[in-house]
Amino acid sequence: MLNLQTTLSLCLALATGVAGQCNPVTCPKIEQEPVALERYYSSTSGLSGKDLKAELNTIIKDHERYSYNCVWVALAETDEDEKNPENVIAIYTQRSIPKLRRDCGGASIGTLNDTWNREHIWAKSHGFPNQRQHAHTDFHHLRPADKSVNSDRSNYDFQTGGTPNGECTECKEGDGTWEPPDKVKGEIARMMFYMAVRYEGNDDSETPDLELVDRATGKDPNFGYLSTLLEWHCKFPVSDSERRRNDKVHSWQGNRNFAIDRPEFVESIWNFECPEDTNNDSEAEAAKKAKAEEEARLAAETEALEKAKAEEEARLAAEKAKAKEEARLAAEKAKVKEEARLAAEKAKAKEEARLAAEKAKVEEEARLAEVKAKAEEAARLAEEKAKAEEAVRLAGEKAKAEEAVRLAEEEAKAEEEARLAEEKAKAEEEGKRMKRILSAIRRFFANLFGRDKEL
Repeated sequence: MLNLQTTLSLCLALATGVAGQCNPVTCPKIEQEPVALERYYSSTSGLSGKDLKAELNTIIKDHERYSYNCVWVALAETDEDEKNPENVIAIYTQRSIPKLRRDCGGASIGTLNDTWNREHIWAKSHGFPNQRQHAHTDFHHLRPADKSVNSDRSNYDFQTGGTPNGECTECKEGDGTWEPPDKVKGEIARMMFYMAVRYEGNDDSETPDLELVDRATGKDPNFGYLSTLLEWHCKFPVSDSERRRNDKVHSWQGNRNFAIDRPEFVESIWNFECPEDTNNDSEAEAAKKAKAEEEARLAAETEALEKAKAEEEARLAAEKAKAKEEARLAAEKAKVKEEARLAAEKAKAKEEARLAAEKAKVEEEARLAEVKAKAEEAARLAEEKAKAEEAVRLAGEKAKAEEAVRLAEEEAKAEEEARLAEEKAKAEEEGKRMKRILSAIRRFFANLFGRDKEL
């Protein structure tokens, strides 16, 4: 039985959380509608063997897929302890472990032996090591497990025989094999049958064809031992808790484990017939007796736990009420302080707005003054430019007038010079004519008087 210290530690964990626990995980669930089994499996009527397996694959594949982080949230629902909703049941040891005590990847927390983590019943190293592969996050074969026991189980094939495990005393380890307790052998077998039918390597799940075989396996998409799993399936029939879990997983993924709903399909697919007296032999009776004793022991432990939990919850409730009142007073104080701060900030903002408005007004006036000055300067420059252009124009006209006068004077001068030259030419021509006349007169008188005498 759990000792008092452990019990109190567990109650404290449930009420306040555990120091060093993992970060909170949330996952939006896409709720799937319940379905009538007759309708769900209606297309399998009259089928057997490989044909039945193929049709079941068509029915259960393409389920709603979630991230690996969502597995924490889903398992907290599908594997919840029905006697303590704050806990989950570990698959191998059947321990009830607080949901808060998830494995964060470090050392174990608190006084309990272990945290819990996500156990792949079909070990992920056998065909789907990557989280993007759909089988990696398929809730139908994922179960809570004690961290240390999960590590011991490793990726071993399922087989009867071996040495009892140090922590899970009803588990046995062989040479690469693992035998779980009788209580979960049937469940484990049916989870393995589901995986072998769901994943045929014929869809976009990025998961290869998973097959059950009667031999030791390694890191390949096969798993052993088929004959042992068939024996467990027959010997340990479907339980009500197994059916309830199947319904819960269906509410998440929208597909079902046929081996739970229709156990006879297993015999048809693998051509195997369960012995009729399997559940009536001495081993079954012994198992039944052991189960009753175990239930009685668990009931006693649960009663002690619930009593200690109730006492602890009462103490925690008082502390919680005190803390709540202190929190309320602190909140009111913080509210007053915050209101004062907001009022100061509001006044400051108002003053800053006023100063900003004044500054903007001054800047606008300065800008307008600058615009006005620029406009006046532009007008002055335009006026000066116009004056300069007018002066240039007048100067041009004056120059043109002076040039006209000069040209007129030069023209008059030229005309005068031409007139004088013409008069000179006429005078010279007249002189030449007079010379010719005188010359003619001389010749006349010379001829007249017979001598050459100059007048």
